[in-house]
Amino acid sequence: MRAPEHHPPEDRLLAYVSGQLDTGERLLLEVHLGVCDHCAHDVSKLAGPGGLGLKSRAISRSPADLLERIEARLDRLDNRKALPTFRVGGEALPIPASLATELVQMKGADSLKWHGLLKKGIRYLTLMEDRAKDAAVYLVHLKAGSAFPGHAHLGLEQAVVLSGGTQDHRVQLEAGDYQENPAGTKHQPMALPDEDCWLLTRVAGGTLAFDGWRGWVQKF
Repeated sequence: MRAPEHHPPEDRLLAYVSGQLDTGERLLLEVHLGVCDHCAHDVSKLAGPGGLGLKSRAISRSPADLLERIEARLDRLDNRKALPTFRVGGEALPIPASLATELVQMKGADSLKWHGLLKKGIRYLTLMEDRAKDAAVYLVHLKAGSAFPGHAHLGLEQAVVLSGGTQDHRVQLEAGDYQENPAGTKHQPMALPDEDCWLLTRVAGGTLAFDGWRGWVQKF
């Protein structure tokens, strides 16, 4: 597996270290940190006493036990080769063990159901919802070569690839890569032709604005 080439912005790492991310954002970032030595090293430096990033930026007061919590998370994430342990309908899903443990605690797998978009080769699970922030975290499965319907984002999208990869007009992402798409981004990601793609994504601003007939269906 190649080292990730697409990383969270520095401000996102600072928000993580200072405890300012919500649960969904934190889980996505920790999936990336679990396979990215570069970002894990940066977080370790920022979390250490007198971290340069924290000293040079005005950040709200952090909890007293923040450093201990960050170190404990990094210790958990160090198990890079854990096998999938999260099952839905008897199917083992390629979710890192550290993430699977938290998902089971928050929302049992028995309550999850697959959904589709009336297109072959695409399905998704809603893993968690944050109604206060109008955001949700999804596990998306694209069969090899399948394209997600064209759409625009009404709010920020954050995504990390668990396995396989995607390609659109903007960039190619592979396992471990992290990407953010701001509100207004329009794209149609497609799974790479040689392997199914599994990705974890947090979408803010409500549902997506689909192109074509799906967009008309949304309006009515």
